[in-house]
Amino acid sequence: MKKSSLFLILLLLVSGLMTFVSAKLSVTRFDAAVRELGDIHYDEASKAELDRAEKYWQALDKNLKCDERVSEKETFVEKKKAYANLAMKAAIISDKRKIADELSDDDILAKITEAREILDAYLSPEEQSSLENYQEFTSLEATFAANGGDGGSAPAEEEAPPMC
Repeated sequence: MKKSSLFLILLLLVSGLMTFVSAKLSVTRFDAAVRELGDIHYDEASKAELDRAEKYWQALDKNLKCDERVSEKETFVEKKKAYANLAMKAAIISDKRKIADELSDDDILAKITEAREILDAYLSPEEQSSLENYQEFTSLEATFAANGGDGGSAPAEEEAPPMC
């Protein structure tokens, strides 16, 4: 065999080995990130940890089926569901306590919008509909949408006073 053929074979072997090692490290990195999540709270720290794990999940090479090799996928989905559920609860509770907490409809709409963004970013439609508060949240969301973001019931229009 020529030296150039041997060199090409060696390059192919090294390239294959590097691909295998890279895939293995990606799987390990994702699993470690999910194990580090701990308890989920509706705060920036939990969101940052979830986003980090999500970034690692997206980086897994689907062609090499790395997403099938992870061991923490179910835990990851459960953590994302927990965070999304907390976001929905925050919106629902803020609507129920708007008078006591002196919240405006804009405040509540901001919580609804944030919860929707979290739901869409973290969960599939099937996963969303399986959440315990989803029906109540979508009802609240629909109420705000129907009233142009003014929440609750639409204010009745005042009648013009009769002209003499």
